[in-house]
Amino acid sequence: MKKRMYTIAILLVWFVSFNLAGCGEPQQQAYSRDLFAMDTYITFQVVTGDQQLAEKGLDGVEKAFLEIDRLTNRFDRWSEVSKVNQNAGVAPVKVNKDVFKIMQTAIEWSDKTDGAFNILMGGAMDLWGFGSKNYRIPTEDELAQVLTKTDYHKIILDAEQSTIYLSEKGMVLDLGGVAKGYATDKAIEALKKLGIKNALINAGGNVYAMGTKADGDPWKVGVQDPRNPKGIKAVLAGSDVAVVSSGDYQRYFEVNGIRYHHILDPTTGCPARASVGTTIIMKSATIADILSTAFFVKGPSGGIKLAEGFPQLKAALFITGDGKVYKTKAMYHYLIEH
Repeated sequence: MKKRMYTIAILLVWFVSFNLAGCGEPQQQAYSRDLFAMDTYITFQVVTGDQQLAEKGLDGVEKAFLEIDRLTNRFDRWSEVSKVNQNAGVAPVKVNKDVFKIMQTAIEWSDKTDGAFNILMGGAMDLWGFGSKNYRIPTEDELAQVLTKTDYHKIILDAEQSTIYLSEKGMVLDLGGVAKGYATDKAIEALKKLGIKNALINAGGNVYAMGTKADGDPWKVGVQDPRNPKGIKAVLAGSDVAVVSSGDYQRYFEVNGIRYHHILDPTTGCPARASVGTTIIMKSATIADILSTAFFVKGPSGGIKLAEGFPQLKAALFITGDGKVYKTKAMYHYLIEH
């Protein structure tokens, strides 16, 4: 079997910044920064007439991502998630309030999505080699064994003590499907506390459009064509919303022309096939991050039906393997090109 691994860097957001100033008003400018954290290239900018304020805002965004990365990176043996995994079946682990909140939200929405989102898929991810990049196709027996350790209802949370306990040895906690969204919300919160009203964060498919561009127009976000690295399936416009995408083009390898990607179906432990791309729009980047994965697993039929029960969800878009695009009705409020 011949294996090939593709690494694709995709910038999903276009923005145009203008120097606008009324009489006696400071010029509005875009101040930007980038960093690599959470295994993702992150770009962000704020629009303001105050350079000192802009630098404080950029510092706040950077701090939010680095802090959540430090806490949740399961491949860092000193992270809190790593310590939880090391103590699976042994003892509860006291964690930071942010980690505990992420866990509460993740478990709540795992139930709401009928288990299509599952934070105990770390063992299955390791079998496929997505953590180490030593890619391989696991056997059915290996998958069957690891799936016995993915019942998230067996995670014990103690709010009073702020502890997490994986009750069985072999359970592997992986917050990769929610941590970036949570960090994005923390970053936006930091900007709001400083009084910054206009900003854009792009964390590898987790986009938050805050306020507007300097000219007052909404930010524009492109939805990647999963089968064309330079192609765009749709362009969306929005303000004060998270636009989060998941796709089988982000982390994958191929064997004999078959693509094996990192978004696993919790019922089989294998790459989900009902979609090749999903995009979620809502206020909360945390929940949008969760739903982009869950809806990817569910596919258009199951995802659109499930979406009807979530009033928090503003819109959802699905792309299937044959290139078709499916949308909830509300998506048309954000769609400007397709």
